[in-house]
Amino acid sequence: MNVLKKLDGPNLFFKDKKSLAFFLKFFQRIKKLYNINFPESILFSHWKNKGAQVQFVTHLFNCGQPELLNFLEVNKRLVNMDFNPLYKYAQLTPPVIQFWGCLDFLELLVELADGEFYGQVKALFEFPLQKCPDILAVGLAQVATKNAVAGSLIDDIFSSLFPLYLMNHANSIPILDALWKLNHPLMINAICEVFKREHSSLNLSRVKLYISP
Repeated sequence: MNVLKKLDGPNLFFKDKKSLAFFLKFFQRIKKLYNINFPESILFSHWKNKGAQVQFVTHLFNCGQPELLNFLEVNKRLVNMDFNPLYKYAQLTPPVIQFWGCLDFLELLVELADGEFYGQVKALFEFPLQKCPDILAVGLAQVATKNAVAGSLIDDIFSSLFPLYLMNHANSIPILDALWKLNHPLMINAICEVFKREHSSLNLSRVKLYISP
């Protein structure tokens, strides 16, 4: 366990996602010997060395193999997926989506975006924007922001994500319902921002139910 804590150091360097995967596979062997899980304190808490943590998380997400962490066994808070009864967390495909269905990871990412790592962290969201926008939208609505930069990143990503549900998206109604119940200020802000930019493409009939007095 002490070895894992050394990850939080200024000299941490993984060349790429393959080198991190090799490290995690080595950890799997240790787990079998000592019956330990990857500690959530290392996964979700703020490290002293932010650059090392951003590097670790970036390679972890790009590696896309949560099973190397036995991630299903890790104590964590999950995105509320009640908007779609077909979503079962343990069965999300590809498995990397399990990371994006974890509130602890989402909150960590938006906090890590503070300062010089904003662009690097924002780039990680390109995957869920393409592969699991429903989970990402509802997850961001549940994230509790602790500073202005974190809120700015959520607004930035949400402004790109939200227009999907004002068009002919198959899940527009359940997603909009979920967003309104979870975080209606975020939804109102997104409606205003999208309307400023591209009001000609807005389907106002999808949102007037929520914003009408």
